[in-house]
Order: sequence, then C-alpha cells, then structure tokens
Amino acid sequence: MTKKFISIILTLILIISSFSVLGVTATAAQDVKFSYNPALALSYAERNWNNGVGLCADFASKCIQAGGINVYKPRCVDLYRELNGTYGTSYKLTLTRGNKGSIKMSDNAGKLAKGDLIFYFCNACRSFEHVVICNGANIWGYAQDYAHNKAHNGKKQTYTYYHCGQDNWTMYSIHFDEGEKLYGDRTNVVAPKINFLKNGGDGIVIKWNAISGADSYRVYRKTTNGSWEYVGQTSKPSTTDKKAKNATKYYYTVRAVDNNVLSQYYGGEEIYSIGAPKPSIYNRTGVKIKWATVSKADGYIIYRKNAENKYVRIGKVKGGSKNSFVDTNVTSGVKYSYIVKAYDGSQKGAYVKKGVSIVYLENPSYVSASNVADGVQISFSSVAGAERYRVYRKVKGEKSFTALGYTTSTSFLDTTCVNGTDYIYSVKTVYKKTGSYYKTKTIEHRCVR
Repeated sequence: MTKKFISIILTLILIISSFSVLGVTATAAQDVKFSYNPALALSYAERNWNNGVGLCADFASKCIQAGGINVYKPRCVDLYRELNGTYGTSYKLTLTRGNKGSIKMSDNAGKLAKGDLIFYFCNACRSFEHVVICNGANIWGYAQDYAHNKAHNGKKQTYTYYHCGQDNWTMYSIHFDEGEKLYGDRTNVVAPKINFLKNGGDGIVIKWNAISGADSYRVYRKTTNGSWEYVGQTSKPSTTDKKAKNATKYYYTVRAVDNNVLSQYYGGEEIYSIGAPKPSIYNRTGVKIKWATVSKADGYIIYRKNAENKYVRIGKVKGGSKNSFVDTNVTSGVKYSYIVKAYDGSQKGAYVKKGVSIVYLENPSYVSASNVADGVQISFSSVAGAERYRVYRKVKGEKSFTALGYTTSTSFLDTTCVNGTDYIYSVKTVYKKTGSYYKTKTIEHRCVR
C-alpha cells in the first residue's frame, strides 16, 4: 500500500470525524441532571466579555459554568462535543445568505434562545473556529452575542466573517435542555424552584427560592387532569393556598415577576391535600380530644405542646373513621394544648393552626355527706387548678342529676333536701368554662331534718 494511498485514507477519516461531531438534532441525555440559568450565564458574560483572559471557548465555558453547567473546555471542538447530546441539542442554524451573513431569531425558532451557545464551523478548513453566547435579538430580530477574542458586548449583531480567505460557514447552536424541564418563554427573569410543600395549619404551604431582582411571584396550581389556574401573587417567597379542597392531588408552580415580565416555570411539585380535623376537647379520665373525621384519611396523629411551647407527637389513632383520643399522661391544674393531623400513608395532612387548649381538672378524690340543722352538708377533697366546685344531686333511682350550685370552698350546704328522702350527691371541679369529668365519685345519703 503506497504512502499516497494511506495519506488519502487518513484524510478521509479526518473529514468523516469532523462531520461526526455535527449531529443536527442530537437528543440530550436524560441521566445528566442540571438546571441552567441563562440570566446568570449572561451576567457573567456582561462582566467579562472584554477582560483579555483566555480565548473564546474559555470564555464560553465560564459563562455556562456561571449558569449552572459544570463543563470547561478551552477548545471549541471539545466544548461542542462535550455539550452536544448531553447538556443540549445541536441545531444547524439558518443564515440570512445561505452559508454567510447573520442569524435571524425568527428563522431559528426553537433552535436558539438567550444563553445558548453559537458555534462557527469553517467549511473551508473543516474545523470549529469560534463560539459565542447568544443574548437574544435586537429590535430587528437579529441574534446578538457576547464574544471574547473577537469582542462583542452583548448588543453586537452576530455575523459570519472572512476566514481562510473565504466567507463560508455552517453555524450550529447548542440549545440547552434542562435537567428539570422548564416551560414558557425564556426571559432574563429566573424561574423559582419550589423547595417546601406541605399541608399546613391554614391550607397548603408553598415556599420557593427567592429570585434576585424579582418584585413579586405568581403562584399557580392544577389537578392531575386539569389546566393551570392562578392562585395568587405575593412579594414574599412563600404563600398558603387556603382554598385547596380536601382529598385532592394538586401540582404547584411559581413564576417570578420583574416589571410584568414573567419567568419560565417548572412542571410542578405535587401534593395530596389532606384536610384539617377540627378538634374539640374535654376533661375525662385524662384529656379527651375529639375531631371531625377527614375524607380518605388513614388515621390521625395527636400533638401536644411541651414546656418549650412546641408541639410534639403523643399518639396515633389508626382508622379514618376514628375520632377521639384520651391523653392520660396529665396533671390536674395544668393547661394543655393540642392539634390533630390526619394522615394518608406517609403523608401528613393539615391541622387547625390555633389548636385547642384546656386546663385539666381531676375529680375530687372523695365526697362525704352529713345531716346538719339546715339540711345536708356535702364535703369533698380540694383539687389542684380548680377555681370553684359545682355540686349536683338526684333522688335515688332517678337518672338525671340536677345542679344545686357553686362553691369556692370544699363544702356545700343543701338546704332544699326533703326530709326522709334518699339522695345521691356528686361534685365537679370547674376552671372558667370547663369542668372535670361528670362521672365523679358519688355519695348516697338520706336527708334527716
């Protein structure tokens, strides 16, 4: 085999290799997760386009690194190969005059956007010779760019130039995909990312990362088969959706706003809304908490405030139809506060933010009765936390007690008893509007006057 023939073969291999890097529509790989922020990339470009450090690929690499793509290649061809099919898709761009001229954005819709890279491939010398970062369109619709070793300041129109004695180019974009898909038109306003989504005390709580330069945020939600609907607008990076319906799967997303310019938005974070059980509370042989059941709940979790004024879990009730829990680890005269959350699988629901509170009251440990000149004297033990006591009476054999009155002491005189009648007496402790358990200790006594 002659040297001349070998030389021809090698030349053909090199030409084929050059073409192999120019896939026109390579699909981005899905195993590389990243989030590209074109505004940050262009902010770096604005600050460094004419700093004299490095060449064009060095500059382009640092721009996209600032935007979130951790790739650095100092040569155009290496940068193109690294990005194509992994971080973005390569498209052959349409020029205004065939293989020379400028790039009109409308001629390249879906192929080129702000923050994308534009690679110059010299058709005469069969190599990549330059790369710039796109800064959108000027008022005439032509692409502008930041360029480094052929310095452009972001307002300069992108155009081809003479090289190797010719003006003959193929221009390619690397149109960046997203590790997490972004929707909507790309603008200089960065898309917020939801980082907290839970059922809260007043509804579904949504929080996201604050965006520099944003004057407000618009929140949207949708159901599984529905379309996006507006929830509200806020200047803070958080809000609560108080109108979310119980037992519904929602998707939420947020768009940043800067002077009425909207950012793109992520596909949405999902949550299953679980309504807040509304609790009530009673003194029973402990503190009894009851609540309204929640549709499709698997059960309920009960929380109580501790000494540090924080709610801690004290119990769990399995079964969505169950609606009560008794806290027996209590002390008379102490105030306790509770909230209840429904749960569905591993997901906890909302809760009534205010909760419910009560001062737990025990019953008197003993009750006694004796006949005195004016009637029957009822005596009982004192109870910690009681503001006063209420005394009840019924005739033996009857079902219902009748309240006789209140006392702040540990005795009460029944002056209305009928001589020779057998009575049953009972005493409840009282703190403001709450009382101890009705089934207190009782004493049977015959009134003798």
